[in-house]
Amino acid sequence: MTNFEKNTKVLFCASKRNTMYPIKTAICAYGLSGQVFHAPYIAHHKGFELYKILQRQSNSAQKDYPNTIISKAYDDLLNDDTIELIIVNTPNHLHYEMTKQALQAGKHVLVEKPFTETIEQAEKLITLAKTKNLVLYVYQNRRWDSDFQTVKKVLEANLLGRLVYYEANWDRYRNFVKPDTWKEAAEGGTGMLYDLGSHMIDQIVSLFGLPESVNAQLRINRTGGKVIDFFSLQLQYSQLEVAIGGSYLAREARPRFLLHGELGSFVKYGLDPQEDRIKAGWQIHHPEIGVEPEETWGTLHTALNDLTFKGKISSEIGNYMGLFEDLYQAIRMQKAPQVQPLQALHTMRIIEAAIKSHATARKISL
Repeated sequence: MTNFEKNTKVLFCASKRNTMYPIKTAICAYGLSGQVFHAPYIAHHKGFELYKILQRQSNSAQKDYPNTIISKAYDDLLNDDTIELIIVNTPNHLHYEMTKQALQAGKHVLVEKPFTETIEQAEKLITLAKTKNLVLYVYQNRRWDSDFQTVKKVLEANLLGRLVYYEANWDRYRNFVKPDTWKEAAEGGTGMLYDLGSHMIDQIVSLFGLPESVNAQLRINRTGGKVIDFFSLQLQYSQLEVAIGGSYLAREARPRFLLHGELGSFVKYGLDPQEDRIKAGWQIHHPEIGVEPEETWGTLHTALNDLTFKGKISSEIGNYMGLFEDLYQAIRMQKAPQVQPLQALHTMRIIEAAIKSHATARKISL
């Protein structure tokens, strides 16, 4: 562990404001991220108040949240002393500067993934948050996916014995380049590795910590593409091999998870349903919003008490509200957050190592 990591291992605090009052929250954008992943949860959680939304070109958020103030400038959020939490959910290349400004203004920050573009930026933000005694939380909602929660339960129950192989894939089929979107532009922090890859890497870091080495292949496969749309990473631990990958050109998806251990295996297809259901109009408090259909449950093949078992096991219930409850507990109750800044830093280290590995065609030690 580096001196920086030792000095920033614990980073959380309680708000100095009265814990009886909801946390006044501002959201920095109202695109897909704001509409699906942030505003509904802040509005529904009793510990938060959806106070302001930054919309420079439109007032559309007012229709969805009539009691929320629409701001036209970021300075309005920074200079409002009643705002305790700012959600930085803007394009990736803006994360560092906007998060820095929010921390300097004395605000807790929930920043969308990827955390930053570089390790250096991540370290600076972590140090600033520690100096200011503020909560800095990276939006890793996929820890609360139904499939990942199921994987965690399988591992915690030791149903596979000593794990030797862990594979995760996130495949899509989009054989064209979307026009007029920053996500398809060759700006810092864009591409599949930073986008979906940061979620997958975070899940691995939360389970196993920092690997010993990284070996990666990164490609642009789509005609006219400008950002990475295929990645394949091999992460080496002392007694464990981890492989993760993603592609935009996969009409037939690989297993979402594939695990092998001394006692057996677990394989799982299909994605957590929460995002698609919110987009389809489901309310986030619907009792089945995080319930997977039985046809996507994973298959467990193992030995239990000297008896061989092979069959479907029910998926855990996904719950993105768990992230916001965790964030609330970190701000108000001084509880250590599940998504630690040091883990976010490890994620950035792995991403940078993957980029270096591809560029040099060699394995990078961490």
